[in-house]
Amino acid sequence: MVKTKIFFSKNVSQALTNNISRNSGFKTTKDLGKYLGVPLLHQRVTKQTYKYIIENLQSKLAGWKANSLSLAGKITLCKAVLSSVPLYPMQSTLIPKSICYDIEKLCRRFIWGQNDGRDKIHLVNWRTMCQQKEVGGLGLRKMDGMNRAFIMKLAWGVFQNSKSLWVRVLRSKYFKEQELIPYPQAKQRDSVLWKGICKVWPFVTQGVNWALGCGNKVLFWKDSWLEGYDLLNMHTNQIIPEDLINCTVADMVDNRGQWQWETFAHLLPIQVLMILAGYNPPTPQLGGDKAYWRHSPGGQFSVKSAYLIEEDSTVSQQQFDPLWHIIWKWKGLERVKIFLWTVAHGAIMTNKVRWRRKITANPCCYHCLTETKSIIHALRDCPKARGVWDRIIEVADREAFYSLNWYTWLLNNLRDNHPSSKRKFWGLEFGIALWQIWKERNHRIFNSTVSPYTNTVRVIRRLVEDIIHSMAGESGFTVNSKQRVFIGWRYPPIDWVKVNVDGCSKGNPGVAGAGGVIRDAMGKWIVGFAINIGICTSVGAELWAIANGLQLAWSKGFHKIILESDSSLAVDLITNDKVIIDKNYNLIMQARYFLAKDWDIQVIHVYREANSVADWLANYGLTRSCFDRFFNFLNDPPVGLYYNLYYDLIGSTLPRLI
Repeated sequence: MVKTKIFFSKNVSQALTNNISRNSGFKTTKDLGKYLGVPLLHQRVTKQTYKYIIENLQSKLAGWKANSLSLAGKITLCKAVLSSVPLYPMQSTLIPKSICYDIEKLCRRFIWGQNDGRDKIHLVNWRTMCQQKEVGGLGLRKMDGMNRAFIMKLAWGVFQNSKSLWVRVLRSKYFKEQELIPYPQAKQRDSVLWKGICKVWPFVTQGVNWALGCGNKVLFWKDSWLEGYDLLNMHTNQIIPEDLINCTVADMVDNRGQWQWETFAHLLPIQVLMILAGYNPPTPQLGGDKAYWRHSPGGQFSVKSAYLIEEDSTVSQQQFDPLWHIIWKWKGLERVKIFLWTVAHGAIMTNKVRWRRKITANPCCYHCLTETKSIIHALRDCPKARGVWDRIIEVADREAFYSLNWYTWLLNNLRDNHPSSKRKFWGLEFGIALWQIWKERNHRIFNSTVSPYTNTVRVIRRLVEDIIHSMAGESGFTVNSKQRVFIGWRYPPIDWVKVNVDGCSKGNPGVAGAGGVIRDAMGKWIVGFAINIGICTSVGAELWAIANGLQLAWSKGFHKIILESDSSLAVDLITNDKVIIDKNYNLIMQARYFLAKDWDIQVIHVYREANSVADWLANYGLTRSCFDRFFNFLNDPPVGLYYNLYYDLIGSTLPRLI
């Protein structure tokens, strides 16, 4: 009773407020305070509402001795603490952008430091630091983008989890029409939470794809179900007839369970038709259509994928620089790794960089006096740096070492493949040498301390040995424990038949085929199949093969089946308790539909050496038509398959390390 208070809207009269408070015995309040550390919002959100986040971060910073931390240590603390503290309140509402900016400002100042209240030089800009590591960033997160990604998670819950109590409350209050994908509108008097959900709703709906079950809910032309093509009405060759524009996907399947190519094939380009051929047509027994998140493996929504979409940070494979991958996989000290990252960005404070930033009037090297002190000059070409390298690099390799341009020199030498192939850990030694040369250079300039080249080389090699020793202690450099075994096809037991299936994709995705064979306990060919799927991924091709192999075995009336596939992933997808909802959902559910029938069946993963006949048939399927699959069954083996069948019959095996 003491802790209970009542909050009244401004629309409630004072008389009624006093009456309710008096009769209930509860005190009134104008501020409900916080619940689980998050403010309970009942008025307009301002910067003052979330000022406590800034104060919390400032109190943490006050207890840290930033000057005693390396740049790597500061970045680690920033990721683990400063960038993580605000995430909890961000999960329930959109906080003001000014608060997000202030949080980022605190992070930047902590990383790069301050001197007499003034910010020190930021070697790399914040936008670059917030990019993915694969494209040269540090993987830090922008606060505003993370906030919106968390609200997108709530919006995805409203869209997907219709049975949850909180979703039912919001839907009943704000959704007026029961559409497949509703488009809510926020009003001025709506809650802060709902306004945030409406703000990010378009980003969520753009990430929705439909996994086909029965195909009755999904519109063929107007809904996103064909991966990579969003809405099909945006990719037509000509205007779609009015009687077809509102057809569902199920309407485009004939009574044989095949696509009605004659209805829509003339409206779409051949590339789209080939991808569509790689989709198994929906059937009633596969259940309802399911929505999934297209930007994450397995179709599950993730805050990380939402953040990348929100920040427009998704980068194509062609834009990934191998140098960043090499730096982040480098095995040395974290502080040296961060130094290499700044070097790769051309951000260490050489005289040329200081001159460009107008800190000095002389861009020349302090030692050479005439040469511009660029990064490659400071770390390789300066006589002071050469004095170290000449004691590390063998004479025969020096010409190649000193002749490379900056990028190629850094890329090639950070790999563990020294040109002379005599040093196993050359990439590690090279990175340590760069760091030590830069340290010694700064000591000479700012502390007037001079160290002999031999001492520098000795320090470098001692550090390399220590790191190698620590790596050996952690991972042990385990000896290869694989064993050589002989693998081949095995006959099934008496009264059983064996179904071998396989899929192939010439690319991922690419033109794909699926094939399989059913043989009895004597190894006799009963029936086979070879299918041109169209265009799909390698996993999709394997699932096509499994689904068709099961369907063929059931149609032939067999009740004791051993199904073998050389794809462990495909076997897991159809046998695990958890069903993955993605573009292969239709094939997974078809395979599970046959597995649930009343028969004895074993699904086994085998190695490729025991599946050569099915592999041959999968490639043979590429020679067949992908638009009419009623002639894909093989009552007799093709002539080119005889050798593979013969080797299986005589029990031939092949060696494999496992």
